[in-house]
Amino acid sequence: MLKKILFTLFLLITSILLFNISYLYIGFDKHVDFLQTKQFIYKLKSWKYSFYIHVFTGILIYISGGLQFLISYQKYPKLHRILGYLYVGFIFITFPAVLIMSFRANGGYIAQVSFVTQTLLWLLFTYLGLRAILKNTLITHKKFMIRSYALTLSAFTLRFLAFLIGMMKIDLHPNVKYIFIAYGSWIINLVIAEIIIKKSPFTFDNT
Repeated sequence: MLKKILFTLFLLITSILLFNISYLYIGFDKHVDFLQTKQFIYKLKSWKYSFYIHVFTGILIYISGGLQFLISYQKYPKLHRILGYLYVGFIFITFPAVLIMSFRANGGYIAQVSFVTQTLLWLLFTYLGLRAILKNTLITHKKFMIRSYALTLSAFTLRFLAFLIGMMKIDLHPNVKYIFIAYGSWIINLVIAEIIIKKSPFTFDNT
């Protein structure tokens, strides 16, 4: 029960933070926040459209995915299923946009490899989670959805690592810092996901 309360608070706080970030871009001002570092490619329609798709669907993916871990299939099967299809559907819609952005990520080729790898794993784990539930292999479904959501959470981890480095005043070259953040944001999350999977009993038939 305590874990559920803590996760609820975490989901609520981080959702508000991500909403505030997304809200910055509602006016489509190209000189806002992160876009200030992307002036040279903002003119590319493919990147610009991808960015806004990523920003405005990201919060929906984050919330629909998180709620699935609070609203159990066993107690609320219809609601859990609806949230699941929303989560998967939004990821399938957003995936091409995120992939396009990954190839243009800050930090050079090394950081771009990280983001492309993360994006491909995100799609793979989500697909495997969907396939598992369609085959009624519920434990496998839950394991892959934990991995998928861990990668969804990397959006939060990336910002947290950037904040932490700034707060600790660690002197790193901007590219080195961004490469560390790019890899750390999803590798750390996957390691935590695997620990959770390993420690979970998975002795039940429903997610």
